[in-house]
Amino acid sequence: SGYAQSLHDRWEVVTDAVAARRAEDKAANAILGADTLHWSLPDCIYRYHPTTGASLYVSDPDIFGEVNPAELPLAASLRDQIVALPAHRQLYLPLTIGHHVDHQLTRLAAEQAFPKAMLCYYEDYPYAQKPGALATVIPAGDPTWQATTVPVTDAAIQAKIAAIAAFKSQFSTFFQDLTDLERQNRTFTASVGCERLWRQTGD
Repeated sequence: SGYAQSLHDRWEVVTDAVAARRAEDKAANAILGADTLHWSLPDCIYRYHPTTGASLYVSDPDIFGEVNPAELPLAASLRDQIVALPAHRQLYLPLTIGHHVDHQLTRLAAEQAFPKAMLCYYEDYPYAQKPGALATVIPAGDPTWQATTVPVTDAAIQAKIAAIAAFKSQFSTFFQDLTDLERQNRTFTASVGCERLWRQTGD
């Protein structure tokens, strides 16, 4: 779509944007010592209505709005892929701060796949650093959510900054330069005092 092309221009990706984004994933995960597994579902800006063929998300308000009803079956497909992964004790998924439709679908699929006890939610950065952003997902004092704090060393913060910097196509959307990235990330980490994760209580 024209919207997708405008993003390609912003990202300065002139050939295969999907391949470039996947390469960034691999580079970031290598810094963190994590494996990478890519599936076939394209990002929301490349998805089309199954009946009309029209692009589903053609603006910033679209991708940060509600999931198009035509896409709800995708959650079931993602759920089946998640369940088929090698056995694991805990699954980390986005809290959906920022309300990105792909984060919403990922969370919905994981919640359909596993019980609450296995799910651990991370705060979607950099959306999480916006004042009041957390409260849009977890109202202050909500007893159904419990925070888990993970102390972070300076080396861990540096690794996180380096991993974020590996997403070169996304950089200009959120940061002016590497100095700005480091300033924003350290300020946010200091405001929280740790790496903060969340669990839902109850059955």
